[in-house]
Amino acid sequence: EETSLLPANKGKQVKSGDLIVSGPGSEIDIEFENQTWLRIFSSSQVEIQESGKSDSASKQTVRILQGKALFLIGKLKKDSEFRVTSG
Repeated sequence: EETSLLPANKGKQVKSGDLIVSGPGSEIDIEFENQTWLRIFSSSQVEIQESGKSDSASKQTVRILQGKALFLIGKLKKDSEFRVTSG
């Protein structure tokens, strides 16, 4: 299966299955609906494995494939989950 890269523009929504690739000297900031922030540093690859929200809970699973990322996670609602994996 061929993968095509699309530019990330301010306000673009990310969804489950998206692969985010940052180039040399660039950073990407993502804000999820539950006020959780993700910063992807230069020359990194991050996959959004799962991202969903209901009225009572949210669930995100992020996989770091290469490089570095910083997460700022606020207070999550009961039954919500934010998971980070690597490799």
